[in-house]
Amino acid sequence: MESDAVEDHAKAAEELSNVYNDLLDVGEGLSVSDAFATNPENLELLQAAINGDIDAYDELQRRAAEDIVTNIAVDDSAALASLDNL
Repeated sequence: MESDAVEDHAKAAEELSNVYNDLLDVGEGLSVSDAFATNPENLELLQAAINGDIDAYDELQRRAAEDIVTNIAVDDSAALASLDNL
């Protein structure tokens, strides 16, 4: 991949992560992973949730919580404290 393409992909993944974080009210200091943000199944759920599908929203929230807990740094006490918001 060219460096511009890599940079564009990284920017798109970050923007998607921000959309998920805003939609799901992810706590401060936490974020879904890039792999979560760009997962095709999660993108379909995101579209459905944006269109008002409560079941899709609930599933997306469950998956996001799992992703965040799986990827959190154990020594990140501020992020651990934010888990109460999930």
